[in-house]
Amino acid sequence: PHQLRGPMMRLQARHAESLSWMAEEAGDLPAALYWTDRAHVWGGSMGWPAMVAYTHVRRSMLAVTFAGDGVAAAEHATNALRTPEAPARIRGLAAKQLAYGHALTHRQDASRQAIDMAARLLASSDEPDQAGALLGQRSVDLTDLLAIFEATCDVYLGGGSRAIATLSPRMTDLGGASRRTQAITGAKLAQAYANAGD
Repeated sequence: PHQLRGPMMRLQARHAESLSWMAEEAGDLPAALYWTDRAHVWGGSMGWPAMVAYTHVRRSMLAVTFAGDGVAAAEHATNALRTPEAPARIRGLAAKQLAYGHALTHRQDASRQAIDMAARLLASSDEPDQAGALLGQRSVDLTDLLAIFEATCDVYLGGGSRAIATLSPRMTDLGGASRRTQAITGAKLAQAYANAGD
C-alpha cells in the first residue's frame, strides 16, 4: 500500500546505514561506500534530509578512517553542511568532520573554528527521537563528546600533552557508555602519547 512506502524506505535507508558501519568495521571500504550511497539514495527518495546529510558525514568519516584524507573529509563535510533542511544535530556532526579535515591538513585556526561551530550546533539541537530516527553518536554525554572531538583535532595537528590531559581521565567512563568509543578514543590516546614522544 502507498502509505507503507515512506516507512519502508526509511527502514531501507536505516538498514543501509547500519550495513555501512558493519562494512567499515570489517575493513571493507567498497562495501561501506556502497551502503552509504544506498542510504543516500533511499533517504533522498523519501525526502529525509537528515539521512541525506548524514551520508555525506559518513563519507567524510570514511575518508579519515581509510585514507587520512583531510581534503576529502572537509569536502564531504561541507556537502553535509549545505544540505537543505539538514537538522542542527547532523550539521554539528558535519562541522566536527570539517574540523578533522582541517586538522589533517594542518589548518589549525580553521579547525578550531569548525569545532566551535560543531559545539554551537550540537548544543542547539533539539530534534526529537521519533521511533529511534536520530542518527549518529548518542551514547556519550555531549560535554565528553565535544572534548573528544577537540582532542582528536589536537592529535591530528600533531599535539600530545593537551590531548592526553583531555582523554586520559575519560577512558573509564567511556567504557560504561560505549565500548566502541572507548576503543577508538584509546587509539587516539596512544597516538597522542606517540606525538609527545612517550
